[in-house]
Parts: sequence; structure tokens; C-alpha cells
Amino acid sequence: MSFLRKSIFVTGGQMAGIMLNMLAGVIYSRSLGPGGMGQYELFRSSQMVVVTFLSLGMGTASIYFLNNLKYEPREIISNTAKVSLLFGGLLIIGFTAAIVFNPGYFGTISFMIALLFSFGSAALVNISTLRPVLVAQLASKRMVVIDMLPRIIILLSGLLMLLISKRSPAFAITALGVGNTVACCTLFYFLREHLHLRTPFNWKLLGSLLKYSIKLSASNFLYVLTSNVTVMLLRYTQQQNFNQVGLYTRAVAISGMITLIPSTVGPLLYAKWAGLKGDLLTKQAEFAMRVSSSVSFVISAGVYIFSRYIIHLLYGPSFYGANVALRILAPSLVFITISSICNNLLAGDGKALITMYILMVTFSIVAGVTWFTVGRLGIEGAALAVLCGNIFSAVAGIVVCNRQYGLNIANCLVIRRPDIQTMLKSLKSKKQAAVIK
Repeated sequence: MSFLRKSIFVTGGQMAGIMLNMLAGVIYSRSLGPGGMGQYELFRSSQMVVVTFLSLGMGTASIYFLNNLKYEPREIISNTAKVSLLFGGLLIIGFTAAIVFNPGYFGTISFMIALLFSFGSAALVNISTLRPVLVAQLASKRMVVIDMLPRIIILLSGLLMLLISKRSPAFAITALGVGNTVACCTLFYFLREHLHLRTPFNWKLLGSLLKYSIKLSASNFLYVLTSNVTVMLLRYTQQQNFNQVGLYTRAVAISGMITLIPSTVGPLLYAKWAGLKGDLLTKQAEFAMRVSSSVSFVISAGVYIFSRYIIHLLYGPSFYGANVALRILAPSLVFITISSICNNLLAGDGKALITMYILMVTFSIVAGVTWFTVGRLGIEGAALAVLCGNIFSAVAGIVVCNRQYGLNIANCLVIRRPDIQTMLKSLKSKKQAAVIK
């Protein structure tokens, strides 16, 4: 299989995974209701933050070390596996204890369910650390298998809940743990030729790996923390039940779905960025900003107007309470799109550190506004915090790009007729190229 076909195969797998996640979210929501879904999402958010922190970006760094051939692949993979297994073991103990001894926050969960979930979280640490080895090997089919297994198991568990009327958050949480564990075992099987845990541990390699990986992981951890801090703080201030968390996370889920739509025009917008400098890069960035922000504005307006109908279609009447949060989150799509383009522009120019600084301030804003508002406003306060964070991120990105590349804000706002003609021309040329092939 050629590199292009492998890339298309992996991208298709990622899109299929996203669709499975969406479908599972709909099934779980209708099965568990706001309270059960809130408890399930709290476990997922907590897991994501902890796993991202413990992974330390070692997986991404491993790709670099595997490609520069300074160490044998067996040594890199075995060394990394030992570290991730150690962190996973510590996570099992710590997470299980936190869940069992803190029922006021996580809810009442049996020791066995907590243990299974913690095993799944430890498995996810190993997946995050070792899956990039498959990326370095260009093992596209195996990558898709590892990505799809947890999603398929979670989806099938949701369908099983509907069939047997076992509508329990504990059942859903168990499925989350089992799915990750099965995927982890499969990954170890794929890498069995390179895994030799009896080989001596290389401390020098670990030091070099961490030195490189921590720099890479900082921005990713800040992003994950910013995305989940509202859920965790909302639960902390609303401990009487999980309903508020369930309603809020469904509003966030819908926002996540619609965020994918503007990203589908990405290849048409970013195709000419590579190698551009000066005014050419500035004009292309302004073009991308105009098109994406205009598309996002139309979608946001549609979501704002039809929010109640969207909630009813996906999750049913029991989630109508999410409507107020969804209406606040809808405008965020425009600001997310703008900040995403600015981040792509900065990262492509080797200035990702600026993005990390913006993320640090964004996290502080989201956490601060959430802390001071959710006690009185509930999910409205959490949604308002996200909106404030996205506004700052977009404004900061535009200001930085204006200074770095001379972006004219007035040229970034409204789509123009020549922009539409350019898009149509690009689509036409792509179709012709496909016919020729």
C-alpha cells in the first residue's frame, strides 16, 4: 500500500471513529439520562486529563527517536513500554483509591468497577505512549484497528444496554475500561517482536526522550485540561447529582460535532500554505479566515436558532435543559475556527511556543470564570467560561498574527465573491485530477 493510500486509510478510520463516538454518545444519553450520562462523562474527563499528563508526550517523541536511528527500535520501544507500564501501575492504585474513597465527587461505585476502569485508564496510558510506534512504522491497518476497537466495544455496550434494559452508569464505565484494555492488549501483540522487557533499562535514553517529549506535551496537556476543567469544576460545585454535568456535556458534544463541519474545507484552504512567505502567506491566511469564519457563522446561527430541535433529535426531551448552554456555546464555533487557523499559521512557521502561552492564559480564563460563575449559574456559567476562553484565544491569535504576518483584521471577516470562485475552481481542478488518475 502506497503512502498516500495509507494516509487516506488512516484518515478514513479516524472519521469512522468520530462517527462511532457520536453514535455511542447518542445511545448512551438516551439510555442513561442526564444523571447517568453526567457520571459517565465525569469519569471520561478525569481519565483524559490524567492519561494525558502521565503520557508526557513520550509517544510523539518516540517517533523522532525511531526515525533518527540513533537507538535500536527494540531498545526504544522496550524502554518506553517499561515507563508506561510503571506509570500505568501507579495510576491503577491512585485512580481506584480516588474513586472508591471519594463518592461525593465520583458517585457511589463498587470497588470492582473502579478497578476495571482504572485498568482501562492504565491501558490508555500505554496506548498513548506506544501507538505512535505504529505511526513510525506506517502500519496503517494496525493503527486503525487500535483506534476502532475501544469505540466498537463502547458502541456495542450501549446497544446491549438498550436491549437488556441495563441502564446503569457502572455498566457504561466498565465498557470504557474494557474497551481500552482490549485495545492495549492488541497493541502489545502487534509490537511483540520489539518488546523485550528483560533488556536493561537505558536511563540515558529516557532522559533524552523526556527532554524532547515534555516540550511537545505541554501544549497538548493545556488543551486537554482547558477542554475538561469546566466539567470537573461543575461537578465540584454541583455535587447534589450529576444532572448538570450530563446536560452540559451534551451541549459540548453538539458543539464538537458542528466544529467538524468547517474543518472539512481545510484541504481547500491550507493546500497552498506550504512554502509561502510574506504577502502571499498573509493573503492566503486572510482568505482561509474569511471562508472558515463565514461558514462557522452560518452554522452557529443555525445551531442557535434550532438548538432545541437538535437536542430533541439527538438526545430526547430529557436533555432540553442543555439548550441554554448550547445557545451560549454556539457562537464559540466562530472563535474556535479563527484561533485554529492562527494556530496552524504559527505552528507551520515554527512558533508553536506562542500558541502554548495563549493556551496558558486561555486555561486561566476558563478555570477562573467557571469557578466564579457555576455556583450561581450552573451550566450557563460553564458555557460562558468556554465562550470567554475562546474569544480570548481568537483575539490573541489575530493580534499575534497581525504583528507577525501583517494580517488585516478587516480582510479576515466577510467572505467575498472571488473567494467563492476560488473555492469552486479548486474543487473543479481536484475533480479533473481525480478523473485523469
